[in-house]
Amino acid sequence: MPKSRSHRPQKGVASKGAPNNPAYEARRKLDEAEQYRRSGKLSQARKLCEQVLRMHPDYVGALHTLGLILADQENYPEALFNLVQAEMLNPKDPTTLLALSGVYLRLGAREMAAHTLERAIERGGDEVATHSTLGEIYRDNREYELAAEAFQTALKLEPGLNEARMTLADCQFHLGQLEDAAKSLHALLDAWPKSIRPVHAISLLPVQLQKIDLQARIEAAENDGKDSETVFEANKLYTRAIHHHARGEHQQAWEDLSQANAPRFKLLAGEYHSEKAVQRRLLEVLKTTHSAKPAEEAGAGSHPISLFILGPSRSGKTTAERMLSSMPGVKLGYENPIVENAVKRTFQSAGLLTSDAIYRLPPVLNELFCKHYLEELDERAGQSAVFTNTAPAHIFGAMRIAQVVPGARFLFVKRDTYDVAFRILARNYRSGNSYAYDVRETWDYVTWYYQMIDLMVERFPTICRVTTYEEIQTAPGNVLETAAILCGVSKLPNVEPAPGDDRGCGAPYKEWIDEIVRS
Repeated sequence: MPKSRSHRPQKGVASKGAPNNPAYEARRKLDEAEQYRRSGKLSQARKLCEQVLRMHPDYVGALHTLGLILADQENYPEALFNLVQAEMLNPKDPTTLLALSGVYLRLGAREMAAHTLERAIERGGDEVATHSTLGEIYRDNREYELAAEAFQTALKLEPGLNEARMTLADCQFHLGQLEDAAKSLHALLDAWPKSIRPVHAISLLPVQLQKIDLQARIEAAENDGKDSETVFEANKLYTRAIHHHARGEHQQAWEDLSQANAPRFKLLAGEYHSEKAVQRRLLEVLKTTHSAKPAEEAGAGSHPISLFILGPSRSGKTTAERMLSSMPGVKLGYENPIVENAVKRTFQSAGLLTSDAIYRLPPVLNELFCKHYLEELDERAGQSAVFTNTAPAHIFGAMRIAQVVPGARFLFVKRDTYDVAFRILARNYRSGNSYAYDVRETWDYVTWYYQMIDLMVERFPTICRVTTYEEIQTAPGNVLETAAILCGVSKLPNVEPAPGDDRGCGAPYKEWIDEIVRS
């Protein structure tokens, strides 16, 4: 939650007046409450604020400070109540808006938090916390350009904001600005000389951008207290495995990955087994649905094409998407959550329990879902003719999307199963991907995903195409032509192969993978 200032008086204000002056006494108690809050004595602070508000219910400073106290106590509903009152009485104060946005975040209302922070900036709020928190929201919403801009603004205000620089590098990585990401990460090495976090991120960059001695940095890494010991050790193992792999030390890389992944899978195994049951059910539905047809193209051209570039994690979706960015009229959406957002709004509008899983959506709500989806699509895509989405989990709802969303198109990406399995197992995901920490489950997941792709192409041949990572690397012009025809946009001249070609990366691990999968 962003740190917000209390309403502190201008110099000398609180000292004016006599002790029996009500205004003086209210201000004195508010100052005392703020001192208690800052020292962690939240019960005393809350009691003083409530005393003041019983006498002066419209005292904005007391409402604001009580909101901060309640937020510190993790009583977010009551914090929201007080901060909304403060904003209602003084709607132009960016300090209250900053505090309010933090409570919205804690309550899961990220869209409201973003709107509130944007209003704070419009009203003169230029605190570092305002921009860095807005950057976090944009990043989680996959608005990487806006997120990078917010973090850059925060860093101009406070260049030593290392967490913001780390997250900026992540945004630059997703935007394909790899040289900028490398500069951001290398700038952190002096600030965090013992941290494994920037070192791990650097290890994911192309070798020519890794201008450090990775081995020395890995050996010197110490837990800086920002992560638990378990997380720190996992990051260190993944970084070391990537380094061993790059040096051709495959036995050591495999041992490091096995050691890193085992405890992660133990924690997530229950979650994955539930997801696996859903996979089996969806595969069976797709197998037995022979009369499927895509959504009617009524009003075609009034909304952008939704191009879903789907494949398992690490299969080359992002590489394909970056190539398509040079095509006229194409806007990159990355792994944007507009499907999930539309699904949630549909459940909520229908008075049902909230869910973001489209396969759980009752068919009677298809039309309402489509309405919500197209509204957000128009807002995000602007004047673009094509808007991409690379979130791999959309394979779970691909059939429903194809049947409901006019203008939906699918470019599926396959990759050699050994290569994609190795890359998944070598990835330390921020969240989700519960299958990714076990060799057998990773193999099964990729196999299932490819079965879903084959069935989607069979059921919806007019709106689906398949490419491969290998084709992206060897014949990128063919991939662009396929996408252009699919979406009805102009074809571009030939393009250079995408950087970072690592075809065959899984070959050294084939024997170990087979031993586990076939057992």
